[in-house]
Amino acid sequence: MRKKQVKTHNLLLRLVTAFIFALVAACIAMLIAKQTALFFAFSLVTIGLFIWAFVLIRRSGNVVSSFYRSVIGKLTVPNSDIYNHFSLPVVILQNDEVIWYNGLFRSAVLKGDDAVGALPESVLSMAARSVLEATGKCDVSAGGKHYMVYGSSFTDETTYSVLYYVDITQLKNTQREYEETRPVVAVLAIDSFEEITDDMAESDQAKFKGAIDKEIERFTGEISGITKKLKNNRYISVFDERSLSLLKVSKLSILDHVRNLDFGNKTRATLSIGIGHGENSLKQCEVLALQALEMSQGRGGDQATIKTGDSYEFYGGVTNESVEKRTKVKTRVVASALKELIRSSDRVFIMGHKYGDVDSLGASYGLWKCVCDLGKEGYMIVDEKTHLADSMIQKIRNEAPGDPILNGEDAEQLLTRQSLLIVCDTHRKDFAEYPALIDLCRTTVVIDHHRKNIDFIDNSVIFYHEPHASSACEMVAELVQYIHRSAIQKSQAEALLAGIMLDTRNFVLRTGVRTFEASAYLRGCGADPVAVKKLFSDSIAIYRERASLVSHAEFFDRFAIAIGEENHTVSRVAASQAADELLNIENVDASFVVFSAGETINISARSLGKFNVQLVMEALGGGGHHTMAATQIQNVTLDEAKTRLIHILEQTTRKDELK
Repeated sequence: MRKKQVKTHNLLLRLVTAFIFALVAACIAMLIAKQTALFFAFSLVTIGLFIWAFVLIRRSGNVVSSFYRSVIGKLTVPNSDIYNHFSLPVVILQNDEVIWYNGLFRSAVLKGDDAVGALPESVLSMAARSVLEATGKCDVSAGGKHYMVYGSSFTDETTYSVLYYVDITQLKNTQREYEETRPVVAVLAIDSFEEITDDMAESDQAKFKGAIDKEIERFTGEISGITKKLKNNRYISVFDERSLSLLKVSKLSILDHVRNLDFGNKTRATLSIGIGHGENSLKQCEVLALQALEMSQGRGGDQATIKTGDSYEFYGGVTNESVEKRTKVKTRVVASALKELIRSSDRVFIMGHKYGDVDSLGASYGLWKCVCDLGKEGYMIVDEKTHLADSMIQKIRNEAPGDPILNGEDAEQLLTRQSLLIVCDTHRKDFAEYPALIDLCRTTVVIDHHRKNIDFIDNSVIFYHEPHASSACEMVAELVQYIHRSAIQKSQAEALLAGIMLDTRNFVLRTGVRTFEASAYLRGCGADPVAVKKLFSDSIAIYRERASLVSHAEFFDRFAIAIGEENHTVSRVAASQAADELLNIENVDASFVVFSAGETINISARSLGKFNVQLVMEALGGGGHHTMAATQIQNVTLDEAKTRLIHILEQTTRKDELK
């Protein structure tokens, strides 16, 4: 009842005030018009309204005071006026309407303003109200301070809510300072240091090291940390979270500074950086930093990886200029270990990736021959319904003794505790031809050349990963020379050479000295280039499909984008070949083919090295190489997939322009 009286008095005061202003204006008008009689009449009425307003104000004050006393009196406290002198800001609400607050609330929280009817959103937002109702407290910012708001309620004829604002500004500042001073450890490594400096004179080596040392010293100065040189090609740096935030803003610019160093020749230095943080101890951060560094190097170097717990964040990786590792020491060590694993196994299963191609199947075929020559039972796991190398599958069935090709279900039935599983041309469990077999097999070996992804198979006995290699077939061609050199015959040599030709696009991209050495070895094993060429022969249907995709390509900046037809399944072979052909068009740095494959939208991406398509495909959930990548997107249309692709290309192009 009292609350209605307060509202009634407030309404009357507003009306009287409006009449007074109107009458004053009328008096002024009568005075100007020299209407003396009317002027005095309006003046008398105005004076009467002033008197009535004064009486209303007195009565309103009494009603309001009586109402507030009744509200405070309902609170179960010894003194009904305690909230006026309470040491915390307090506000009382009825049905989300402000009915009272103490002076401290007005001065500290509202900063001298008044909150009539409802609290401002800046004082208590709707989101904060939801948290308060659910937990009984919430964290808010108001008046330049941080408060923890606690709520209680009492009931008279209706329910009242009492909110107490506890100032936690100092606590928040202490918390922020604590978080910003948490330890961060970074490990920096010069990529391919031995290969770069192997043929350098001592004076040139000193110049090379000095230039990089100078850049790292500048890096240390920018982050206000400490850096220690561990050996010729590795450094460790310790700083805090505040400095890490600055590094993220600069996109780890030290990568660009080192890459742009000019040594007067073709030598280009790059860095791989691993950063670990989010832990309380320096030791734990160092472990994360080393894991992050391994990830950076596994992705081809010239990039930084920040690891927080199990999550990764990547910076850099924009160049394809890497120095090939010429030493084969690691290959010999891996070959020796793999040979012993094969000998100690009863059966060996070799598996490629989903939608397998000539590279994955050729590598599997070469390893299968080594397994057989070592006297063990070997099988290749292939899903013939989705595989893209039908010609090679038929070649293997015609030339290999028995039937070495199985599907995943049949392989699962033959699996024992002593079986060995070799995964070729992928290191990601979800991309394997039959992922369930990885969980079932106790001993797993991974052989892959794709840039490392965060969901790699982490329980493998041997993880042979060479991102500098052109293909899985190149890696296998090197391994078999140390496992059983005479094992490879003409059939396997042609399959391995076909895989190398596929991933290098006939020795145009990603080729190094070791690529041609492996090819020469295979040629010496009897590989016939004409027979290899026939493995890439296509039907007239695929040729027409490829031509249709190329002819309907659109151009966005320096990118070519071909879109398949809606509700029409496009052959993966035609799509990948169309992506390759689009690179032959002038001023095209990268090509993308977006097509349907059943209920999934696929994107096949290619580049000539100037643009990193791997980063674009990773942003869409896929992966691959700097020059060759792909992804699959669920529950979208072709137009939606195209829109997403263009949005990421715009972001990537903008980042390149800002450098």
